[in-house]
Amino acid sequence: MPGFWDNHVHFRGGDSLISANKNFLALFLANGITTLRECGGDMTSTILDWQQKIANKQLAGPTIYTSGPKLDGKNARWEGSLEIASEEDIAPALDSLQLLETDFVKLYDSKFTGELYLKTIKAAEKRKLISSGHMPFSVTLEETTAAGMDGIEHLYYVLKACSAEEDAITKDIIAGKTSFWASLDRVMHTYNKESAKTAFATLKSRDVYVIPTLHINHTLSYLDEENHDKDEYLYYMGDGITKTYEGR
Repeated sequence: MPGFWDNHVHFRGGDSLISANKNFLALFLANGITTLRECGGDMTSTILDWQQKIANKQLAGPTIYTSGPKLDGKNARWEGSLEIASEEDIAPALDSLQLLETDFVKLYDSKFTGELYLKTIKAAEKRKLISSGHMPFSVTLEETTAAGMDGIEHLYYVLKACSAEEDAITKDIIAGKTSFWASLDRVMHTYNKESAKTAFATLKSRDVYVIPTLHINHTLSYLDEENHDKDEYLYYMGDGITKTYEGR
């Protein structure tokens, strides 16, 4: 086996944590991870510099594919995001990513309206840019893949498409009757085998990839049983890195 990929990584913390994040490059290699998909943060210029130096064999680290800044709606949750509050914001955001020569477009779902989300995917598709990301529960899997989405990060969104009540849940989200987290129980309890078959047939026919991120989902699901405060990997992290994850 030539090497592993870590398909969903974030380098985060701004200028104050550049050195702490850089230390992870050797740690990835030590664990056999030779390629990363960096899915958005607030260190874009630094990551692009690492990317070039690694490619030129001036720095030891995995091959990096990066999205650069995430795209999100107004008052985005994460630092460094490009905010799309109106349709007029879409073109400048994609212009900036193309100027940076990022490897793909990453869409987030904390503030994105369903309408602007779909329009952004269509605009990226028109420019022949690779798009990947979260999927607001205010849109369906059919709408998202039809718009031209190339990859879906995390399994929550595919799971919603496997619900017999996907359309009803979507309408309730739009109407403000429920939220992403509040609706997940309903999503799981209304899982339907035929809906799942349709969802996966759609993904396959439209060449849409799914990045399941199973490890972090498992870790977060069991934090009440194991909070990892004795994890040996903490010895490789500075306090600044640990602090960025306290919200978990």
